[in-house]
Amino acid sequence: YEIFMQLMKSRKLSAYKVSKDTGITQATLSRWKNGRVSPSLETLQTLADYFDVSLDYLMGRTECREINKVK
Repeated sequence: YEIFMQLMKSRKLSAYKVSKDTGITQATLSRWKNGRVSPSLETLQTLADYFDVSLDYLMGRTECREINKVK
């Protein structure tokens, strides 16, 4: 969730705006923030696509934000 928060902050977005743009409910984001649930792979991929970062970056597996483009 920390990386998600950093991405929102760097783009000056609120959780409300992300929720509206992605269709991920604010309740889901809140439960994730509070550690009550872990987001599904589908939710994580939606957020990675929304922020134009790799899934590995969003999950904290790499510091590289770029998505490897398949040619």
